[in-house]
Amino acid sequence: MPPFSGFFSKDEILWGAWEARPVLAAIGLLVAFLTAFYTGRLFCMTFFGECRASEDVQRHIHESPAVMTLPLVLLAVLACAGGFLDVPGLLAGEAHPAHAPLVFMLLATALAAGGLGLAWALYVKWPGLPSLVAWRLGAFYRLVRDKFRVDELYDTAVVRPVFALAEVSATRIDPQLIDGAVNGAGRVVSATSGAWRRFQTGNVQHYALSFLAGALALLGYWMTR
Repeated sequence: MPPFSGFFSKDEILWGAWEARPVLAAIGLLVAFLTAFYTGRLFCMTFFGECRASEDVQRHIHESPAVMTLPLVLLAVLACAGGFLDVPGLLAGEAHPAHAPLVFMLLATALAAGGLGLAWALYVKWPGLPSLVAWRLGAFYRLVRDKFRVDELYDTAVVRPVFALAEVSATRIDPQLIDGAVNGAGRVVSATSGAWRRFQTGNVQHYALSFLAGALALLGYWMTR
């Protein structure tokens, strides 16, 4: 909402989208309306009517410490002042040509105000109306409430296959293939250790003879190439 900084930054983006692709700007304006409605719903359900928190939660409600509150206060002040800095020049006609025109700003403001007003009407003035709308919409409401079943789709397409693969790896691949290879190598070494031990006589002459045989074999290989 004007004159806050978020309003002007949002309108610059929407106006740039309108100049490039009007359909993108239309989608952006619809999302701005929905965002205002959602924010209004959040505000109305938090600060109007009876408290919806349980007694146990109410006993633990407290203000945030200063280390969290003060940065939020500073950000809020800057958000207000940062948006207002552009207002005098805009009203005086000194705005940069890239700025969104006043008519476009009024449209965005009307949509935001409409979203906030609709939230107030549904959750403060006529709080029983959302339940009636939900009942009228039926299956479509349940689909939207369940986030278009994206979580269920993700669980079926990704989570369950990954868990199944992990189960196969834990019960089949790891103990039979990986452990089998390691344990099999150990058994081979253990079974043949008696034969290999005969080459480790500790006699220097035997080692020198082996070294000479290896050198002659290497020399013969190079001479016959």
